[in-house]
Amino acid sequence: MSIPERLRREWYGKLKAAGFEDIETGDEHNGLLKTDKRFQEGHESADEAQAEYYRLASAFLYSHRWQLSRDQRIWAAHAEGVPMREIAKRCKTYVRLVHATVNRLRAIMLATPKTHIGRPKVPGGRSSVTAWKLQVRLTDAETEALHWLAGELGVPAREAARHAIRLLVSQKSGNGRAAA
Repeated sequence: MSIPERLRREWYGKLKAAGFEDIETGDEHNGLLKTDKRFQEGHESADEAQAEYYRLASAFLYSHRWQLSRDQRIWAAHAEGVPMREIAKRCKTYVRLVHATVNRLRAIMLATPKTHIGRPKVPGGRSSVTAWKLQVRLTDAETEALHWLAGELGVPAREAARHAIRLLVSQKSGNGRAAA
């Protein structure tokens, strides 16, 4: 037995005899003082949080209005999980700049209100502050019908959906024509 191993056993034995319990680990980790709890049973939440972060980062890549193509290239690589040094190599820039860009854009991303799926909490709002994005899953038949309507009206699908909603609202209110 080596001297460091003998000393470790001796001092761990003295600590145990004195009633010391290591709050970081137990005996199941062979006396190691620190372990990464993410790799233990029941700690999948860190992986789930990381996956959710990268989903948000990918969505932000496509929803953000980019002023600099460099920022977009940096964020695209970051959203794929590429390390900062590798991003700096790919973009032929400094690691400090990559860190600063990612931190700035992360703050913007996290400050951006999330898209709410479903009905707005306060219906009736018409300003951009109270307007909400509505995301729904459509069946194949519903998707085909929406694309047909968009083609007939000569507008994008989201405008066709707005037009259809306005038409339904106007019919419900009784005036029989779509609101402008």
